Formats: sequence, C-alpha cells, structure tokens
Amino acid sequence: MRFLTLIALLAVGTYAAAADHTSMNHMCPVDGKAVDATVKMRAYNPKTDNTGKASPGADKAAMVGFCSMKCSEEYEKDPGKYREALEKEKAAAK
Repeated sequence: MRFLTLIALLAVGTYAAAADHTSMNHMCPVDGKAVDATVKMRAYNPKTDNTGKASPGADKAAMVGFCSMKCSEEYEKDPGKYREALEKEKAAAK
C-alpha cells in the first residue's frame, strides 16, 4: 500500500512540475520528435555568443521542451546550435 501511495505522489508531483511551464516548441530541436512533457525543460535564450553559451538576458519565461533527457543534455552543451530550428518553429506558430 505504501508503494502505491508513493507512486501516486510521484505522479502528481511530476504532473505539477510539468504544468508550471509549457514549452515554446512542440518538436524536439535535437531529434525532431514530439516533445515529452515529463522531460526537463531548459530556459530559452535567443541571444548566444559564438561559443553557443547563453549570454546575459535569458528569457526565463520561454522554455524549450525535448523528447528525451539525452536531447535536453545535448541542447545544454550548445544551445546556439539549435536556435535557428527553434526560431522557425516559433515563427510558424504565429
């Protein structure tokens, strides 16, 4: 019984965390697959320096969603590499 209670609490916590923010994209910028709401999102910053690292002024309200944790980690290494794909999706949504 304790196990089921723990599972239920984890499910609610995961849902609540996912509900706090929604991603600005519906397709993973790394793999091109559908975004999974249970995967950790990253803050989006359209302004990056030539190393791909975020410059000051990141928009903390804009979040990038991913299809897997592997893609989330890959994005974190070089967010500038995926900027063009994210901007295209953002423009298409308007």
